Amino acid sequence: MKNKRLTVLVLLTLLLATILVPVLSGCNNNVIVLKVYNAQDYIQHGEEESVLRDFEKYYLEKTGQKVRIQYDTFDTLERAYTIINKREADYDVMCPSDYIIEKMKKNDLLVELDKNKIPNLSNIPPYLLDRNFDRGNKYSVPYMWGTVGIMYNADKVSEEDLNNWNLLWNEKYKNKILMKDSIRDSVFIATIYAYRKELEEFAKTATPEEYRDKISDLTNNITEDKIAKVEKELRKQYDILYAYEVDSGKDSMINGEAYVNLAWSGDAVWAIEEALANGINLDYYIPEEGSNVWFDNWVIPKYSKNVDIAHEFINFMCDPDIALRNMDETGYTTAVISPDIIDYMTDEEVDANDFTYLFEDKDGNVSAENLALIKYYNDEYGIDFYALQIPELTMPSTDSAERLVEMTDFGEKQDIVVKMWTRVKALPLGLEVKIFSVCLLIAIIAIIAYSIYKKVEKKKLVAGKIEQLDNGTQTPTNNTFKTYSLKAKEYVVKIKYKLFNNKHNDKQTDSENNDKTE
Repeated sequence: MKNKRLTVLVLLTLLLATILVPVLSGCNNNVIVLKVYNAQDYIQHGEEESVLRDFEKYYLEKTGQKVRIQYDTFDTLERAYTIINKREADYDVMCPSDYIIEKMKKNDLLVELDKNKIPNLSNIPPYLLDRNFDRGNKYSVPYMWGTVGIMYNADKVSEEDLNNWNLLWNEKYKNKILMKDSIRDSVFIATIYAYRKELEEFAKTATPEEYRDKISDLTNNITEDKIAKVEKELRKQYDILYAYEVDSGKDSMINGEAYVNLAWSGDAVWAIEEALANGINLDYYIPEEGSNVWFDNWVIPKYSKNVDIAHEFINFMCDPDIALRNMDETGYTTAVISPDIIDYMTDEEVDANDFTYLFEDKDGNVSAENLALIKYYNDEYGIDFYALQIPELTMPSTDSAERLVEMTDFGEKQDIVVKMWTRVKALPLGLEVKIFSVCLLIAIIAIIAYSIYKKVEKKKLVAGKIEQLDNGTQTPTNNTFKTYSLKAKEYVVKIKYKLFNNKHNDKQTDSENNDKTE
């Protein structure tokens, strides 16, 4: 009896151990999936090197918890927003642009950040923080930033056609111009172009701040009159475009298929370098009328299931070494500043420019702390922010920055903008119109030719059948043809009868006429 009880006790102990050991000592064997949502080609994630895989290793070493990143990409920000808003997708980290962040914030789709968990935020200069779309950075942390300008083929585009937005509407380059398939970017640029004469007059007396405010008001405060004017310009442009594109424009420029491209600065950096291998000389400029300065920031969407790990991921992305790797991979300018990053951006062949605006707050002031930081960079690393040799393509100079404004969400006016955009894109593009017209003409000619052919063949067939029946050489092979043959014979008999009667009547008439004459 005792042995039996002992056996039962041992079995219960083993069963309990089987249950508790994984729970108590192996709970971290469970893998947490961190869902990251980002634009295409916008992070270092290759077979050999990947900041995503490095984060998984980093987090395991720091916490003992295994994390696997599920990395998904979107093609347009508007579609990404819809997925988060309508489908309630549970992404943990997302990287939208400024105006989408503003829209997500308005619609309660973001988690407020705990900045104590993001100490690397200190690596980002004041100019990139506390922007209009997210005051105090309550919901977002900068990742990349840059400008919108024109990338062009320097061997194909005349120098006198440069420096302004007119190039995107220049018929000299018909079917060689690319436009962004992005409502916000295209409408922004088209608005500046539509009001170019007004801006030119205003710039003669306005201060830089007044001019920026003017551009911001024109491009962000949409009215139906403005939309009508913008639609008119976009329709004019539509007939000379090669294509609308989001990401494929870089390849079209590199291959020489297109000569002009509305481009984000980071895409231009990458394309200019790649094009050299094909012997194509590409360049980029920010039009003199002014343009957009954009910011892509990390946010934590409302439906995130791993908020703490998301904070850790954002902080990891703000590490200078990780930021430099992402910049090197994508061509886009990181929001992080460090001696190595400044050295990476420096090009001794360009003129020196003042970049101290990076340390200005939203009111244009540089704090004593940031003045000390500027001095520290100069003393310790020989980096003089008053005279850095950084290409404007990589980072806008002070002069250019004075003409750059942010995009804001259209809000309730979004519907009229979307309807206008749909109308503009409803027709084939300029090159497609030609192809479509030629194909349509060929199709019409082919239909007419086929119809004539069928009629001729039908007449030949009928004539042949009649001749065969008349000669008695055709033998009907079925009831249908028998009926046809009989009708044909009757038709022939009738014709012969009519001919005979006509001849007989003619002879009779002649005879009567002869009698009368006599």
